[in-house]
Amino acid sequence: MASNVPERALKLVWSSVIKPEQLFSALDGRRIKIGPTQWKIAVCGVFDGVDRRWVQIALHGASERLATLELRLSDDAKKVRNRLARALSARPASVRSVA
Repeated sequence: MASNVPERALKLVWSSVIKPEQLFSALDGRRIKIGPTQWKIAVCGVFDGVDRRWVQIALHGASERLATLELRLSDDAKKVRNRLARALSARPASVRSVA
């Protein structure tokens, strides 16, 4: 009798993957605030590779910013917001300003 451990492992991994459309709808139109500055998130695109995902985001507020984040397929909207917040508060120039 063959073990179905690999099959169960595959199901576990697959169940932890966030669908691109779920991530898009969980982020698009939401607001993020860092200190006194607030931005509205506009998701430009969610692109999946074999084991990675890239999310292109425009931030609209007092200044306009663009960001492309490389994520794991299991990263959810909360993780994306946390990464944006860290990037904006630690190194604002790391999130490209749009003229």
